[in-house]
Amino acid sequence: MGDQVHCYAMKTGLKLDTSVTNGLIDMYMKCGSLGSSSKLFDSIESPDVVSWSSLILGYAQFGYGEEALKLFEKMISSGVVPNQVTFIGVLTACSHVGLVEEGVNLYNTMKTDHGVAPTREHCSCVVDLLSRAGRINEAEAFVNQMEFEADIVIWKTLLAACTKYNNPEVGKRAAENILKIDPSNSAAHVLLCNIYASDNSWKDVARVRSLMKQRKVKKTPGQSWIELKESIHVFVSEDSLHSERDKIYLMLEELWLPMLDIVQSETSFINDLWCG
Repeated sequence: MGDQVHCYAMKTGLKLDTSVTNGLIDMYMKCGSLGSSSKLFDSIESPDVVSWSSLILGYAQFGYGEEALKLFEKMISSGVVPNQVTFIGVLTACSHVGLVEEGVNLYNTMKTDHGVAPTREHCSCVVDLLSRAGRINEAEAFVNQMEFEADIVIWKTLLAACTKYNNPEVGKRAAENILKIDPSNSAAHVLLCNIYASDNSWKDVARVRSLMKQRKVKKTPGQSWIELKESIHVFVSEDSLHSERDKIYLMLEELWLPMLDIVQSETSFINDLWCG
């Protein structure tokens, strides 16, 4: 729809001002069309802070951390003063490419060097930055010294990292804080069970599961959707309610069988090489 509006504006000869172009850049970025966003950005004679920030944030969110950091450097060298959104994008970029020290340094110099006061969103980015790098204890220490009260997003970020890097002690505290905010949070219960299980604390596993039953907490099933011919099709895990489920499963079976044959033939080939 946004693409059609853009085309209509161009066909009718409307000259897009910077604010409208910024809206299009943001729209294309959020839809994953990075190329269109970049072309629009290049068409602006004097990009403002919104132009730069939209592009930086988009690249960072889609995993192009190095490109986002290069854009930030160009932005600073061009004399444009960054804002809060800019730093969310830059910190996200540092997180995705593993530049921990650089990200922490940027956070620490936001106010002194650029006059931008950190918000809870920036703190969340730093927690994500440290957590992704496996620096769990540092992430928890950062949360404890924040001037903002940690929200559920921050605690979930820390909890997920604890599960990945097997840190049951911090994970327990993170999960407990999530359940204080949202006692019916299914993800926190499940991850807490997994942490106790990895630590062989089976009594605690039973206690959490019993608590889930008491609170009638159920794990939210996975869900995905796709848009085809202006119609949205929703698929839920272990669901058979789709009107065309028979055709879908038939097609999946037709795809699955050749894939299975390929896997078996490759396995046989590797075994022959090994035995030979």
